Amino acid sequence: MGCHGRLSAVVADFGFRRSIIDGRSVSLLSDALVERDPDRFSSWRFGGAGPSERVPSREVPLRLRPLDPLRALFVWSRGDLRDAAALRCLMSGFPRPMRRIPLLGLTRLPHWLWFLYAIAGIRLFAGPAARFAANFDDLFVVCFYNTKSLALVYAFRAAAKNVTDIQHGLLGPTHPAYANARLWRSGSRLLPTAFLVWNAAAKEFLERVTGRPAEIRPFDDSVYFPAMPDRGEDPRPCVLVTLQWGATLPPQVVDMVARLDGVRWVLRPHPRDPEPPDDREDCRRLSLLPHVKISDPAEPLLVSLYCCDLHITENSSVVIEAAAIGRVSLFWDESIKSAFDSEISMGLARWVSADAISRILQAELFFEERRAGMAGGTDP
Repeated sequence: MGCHGRLSAVVADFGFRRSIIDGRSVSLLSDALVERDPDRFSSWRFGGAGPSERVPSREVPLRLRPLDPLRALFVWSRGDLRDAAALRCLMSGFPRPMRRIPLLGLTRLPHWLWFLYAIAGIRLFAGPAARFAANFDDLFVVCFYNTKSLALVYAFRAAAKNVTDIQHGLLGPTHPAYANARLWRSGSRLLPTAFLVWNAAAKEFLERVTGRPAEIRPFDDSVYFPAMPDRGEDPRPCVLVTLQWGATLPPQVVDMVARLDGVRWVLRPHPRDPEPPDDREDCRRLSLLPHVKISDPAEPLLVSLYCCDLHITENSSVVIEAAAIGRVSLFWDESIKSAFDSEISMGLARWVSADAISRILQAELFFEERRAGMAGGTDP
């Protein structure tokens, strides 16, 4: 497992952006890095993630030794206390739906309990994480702020090694882990040293707020798909709605989906949303309608996009992925407009208010050659 005299990097696969492709589990982010440079990268599973069936991986050996729990309880340095303060600053910005302990089935935790859970896990596994980190020069990880990954981040940083956060979407001004300038000024060992980002807007924001370098790396899932599925014979246009976790659809959007039955609507839940679609009031109401489908979030995103004519969302970075294959997106979060400047300038993305989205959507969808097949209502 050693470096063997060459640069060696570990990609920690926590199961983010997993898809089922041809019946096989594929980890789109970590697998792509390993395949791009197999002489440098090796994939290791962590935090309960199952194996990818495309790239060989091994389980991170976080085995405790008898003295590890004692050190976690009683051996504290001044740096450890600073890191604990930074962790509190990091976690204070997360809304209650994101404060959860999946293993115990606990959700919407009070801040103090979530903080104690996180710091206990980091401290307890600091020893085995450090022993693992001794074998590599660099760590690449998705969602550094995830409570499961912080122990690894801490171990690599404590050993003065590089940690790169792989952005699993367009994260920035609206995300509590990245828009917290006070946190990034702390210099904590719980924070990454660099980023892999999706576009120039993310690079500019993160470098300005965090003071750390960011490299633009477009994520192209098309390498995993030798052929796209048949779109079927249904003449109705299809709209993909990507849902955000912790946020329901605006009433205007729910009413539009319910009313426009001349459209096939596909609602795609966020793959990490702890709340199943049946527990969401908006999904529960719309799923009863024959022209609405709730998709499996494990379906490859590129397949969902290929099968749609238009994409709508609050502020998902799926806007970027849709533009990459020529699909237009409408989004209603005005605060994220600058992040999609490139897509907007190409005519592949457009901000619309929730009040106006029905009118704009129909103008985008029902051009002349489709009007004959239109079966749904229109705005007055």
